Amino acid sequence: MWIQNDYPVFSTYKDTIKQYYGANVTNLDLKGDSENSRKIINTWVENKTDQKIVDLLPQGSINENSRVVLTNAIYFKGNWTNQFEAQGTSNQNFTTSGNKIVKTPMMTTTASFPYFEDNNIQALKMPYQGGHLSMIVLLPKSNDLRSLENSLSVEKLQQWNGNMTTESVMVYMPKFSLDTKYILNDYLPSMGMPSAFSPNDADFTGISGTKEFSISTAVHQAFVKVDEKGTEAAAATGAVFQSTAMPLSKYTFRADHPFVFMIYDDQTGLVLFMGQVVNPANITS
Repeated sequence: MWIQNDYPVFSTYKDTIKQYYGANVTNLDLKGDSENSRKIINTWVENKTDQKIVDLLPQGSINENSRVVLTNAIYFKGNWTNQFEAQGTSNQNFTTSGNKIVKTPMMTTTASFPYFEDNNIQALKMPYQGGHLSMIVLLPKSNDLRSLENSLSVEKLQQWNGNMTTESVMVYMPKFSLDTKYILNDYLPSMGMPSAFSPNDADFTGISGTKEFSISTAVHQAFVKVDEKGTEAAAATGAVFQSTAMPLSKYTFRADHPFVFMIYDDQTGLVLFMGQVVNPANITS
């Protein structure tokens, strides 16, 4: 939390965010030195995400009316337990949701993975080294990602995950790199928190006792890179207020059309990152 230096913050609030979020409160001159404050905050985000999230808060997002900025950041880099061999990667077809065929580097490996399928979906879990984090890939059997999105829920994910069994699977997975940025000012109110953005209705009196705070800008940026060795991922939110000779396998998991992926904590059930690949040839746009 970054707060205007002439605003006190309740000690109970500081204790709460430190206990539950590992967060600190830092005073900055947001209204008097807005641009330098923005650079300080963006540098913090860059350092927390190994320089993968740069310039999270755009120029002008902090100004003389800014009083509080909330930021959070997460960075993850993990190697696959079963890595892909680089020499097994080759350009192959990927059919986009618009039935356009594009060429993309497709990694290939055969190994034992937690796996589940039914009439509509294939679900694959690729563990990372260390034993408690995995990438879960949800691949609709038809090229219909919208239907999968509409059916996706916490309960469904738990069901698919609970029904997985360890099987020998031949996996075809595209390499991809994702770098996406969203301004959340319209999304968050539509998801149920409109009052936080309203100067008349916002109530953040639990922070310092004053009711003059409201959120003016909320920004989210995510970076995910998937290759033969593993996955590198970073995300930040700011609110201003793979071998050629393959052994035999029982199943084939060919991610050559749109799919959903998530980085999943097997111990807590927490989804750390989640996204979709609809066109790996154009995914950084």
